[in-house]
Amino acid sequence: MKKWRKTHKKYEADYRKKYYQRIGKKSWYKKYFPNRSEEMSGTCKIGRKYELKALKLLKGSIDKNRDSFRGKWDIEWNGKRIDVKSRQFNSRRGWKFTKKENNNEADYYLLFCLNNEKIEKLIFVPKKIFKEGIGIGKKSKYDIYQLVL
Repeated sequence: MKKWRKTHKKYEADYRKKYYQRIGKKSWYKKYFPNRSEEMSGTCKIGRKYELKALKLLKGSIDKNRDSFRGKWDIEWNGKRIDVKSRQFNSRRGWKFTKKENNNEADYYLLFCLNNEKIEKLIFVPKKIFKEGIGIGKKSKYDIYQLVL
């Protein structure tokens, strides 16, 4: 290996270590995921935040992601399997929700439509309506499934 590559790798490792110490990733992770040993990536923090809000909204619900976020659905409530999704508003497309190809086991989808971290709409859609995904605008045909906060 060339000398400059070794130097770069050492510098990069030192930077990452200092960065994670500064932002306190481990403390945040332990707060929201006390029983998990696996790492998080991407937008999992945002999704987990709204999963916890959904647990508070749906009294008597069970958190299926407490030990691992690799489950087929997020919450179980009154025998219903619910997948929680959250999206920020896009001025061109509105809110666009999609599902993973291997996730066909959820019976319902609880959709948090956000605008600058504020919940603008909360929609509870059955599996047969959601299909591969849906797009929601300010005025939408899916407003009939909207929940009142």
